[in-house]
Amino acid sequence: MLDFLSGRTPDLPRCDGTITNPPFGPKGKTAEAFIARGLQLLGDGFTNFVALLLPHDFDSAKTRAHLFGDCPYFTGKITLRRRVKWFEHPDPARRKRNPKENTDWYLFERRLHNDRRPPFILYAPNNHNGGRHG
Repeated sequence: MLDFLSGRTPDLPRCDGTITNPPFGPKGKTAEAFIARGLQLLGDGFTNFVALLLPHDFDSAKTRAHLFGDCPYFTGKITLRRRVKWFEHPDPARRKRNPKENTDWYLFERRLHNDRRPPFILYAPNNHNGGRHG
């Protein structure tokens, strides 16, 4: 087992990507540390991309501009149109309750130095579901 925030790199030549739902922590600082570590792994060439599942407005804090708008590795985000429900509540009376948190996948990738595409925003699932609502 390897603590992602330890600064140590797994004994692998490299990996294609790093995908995680990081712990948020007080004021989001643990999630910020996960992003910083992912950026370090991108910069070192250990991984090609990093995807983190975070609250929808995580990128809106001005103290996080260096992780998003000002970050050359920030590629974009996928806004989830359905809230993540991790498990059914064991109490049948509470099973109909729905999650209240909106989440996005925040994406970072290694790019060529001259690749200056702006970050994108996608939505999933899309509305092309054969007329069904959901």
